[in-house]
Amino acid sequence: MRDGWTYYETIGGGQGASPTAPGPSGVHVGMSNTRNTPIEVLEMEYPLRVKSYALRRGSGGVGRWSGGEGVIREFEALAPMEASILAERRRHAPRSAAGGRDGAHGSTCLNGAPARP
Repeated sequence: MRDGWTYYETIGGGQGASPTAPGPSGVHVGMSNTRNTPIEVLEMEYPLRVKSYALRRGSGGVGRWSGGEGVIREFEALAPMEASILAERRRHAPRSAAGGRDGAHGSTCLNGAPARP
């Protein structure tokens, strides 16, 4: 491992439903030229361990057609590090339409406690 490192990844989530179908889960909505780094590559190249990577069940809201499920991505740092997180839907939940219920708020945690915006 060389001195210093940078790891950058866009955060995926769920996309809203259409008038005729549920929204897709765990996608990078409206992004291009980004990647979902395979866990094996990330752990080989960086002092990080992925503790969990899963769909966030129940986060897409409730309605005739629910929105897509968000993503849980939990890392363990194996070396001292600084982190910057640029995310949305932490203060305001994804809005529903046509009588459905809003999706779940997103969350960024540090050592199990919510990080302050």
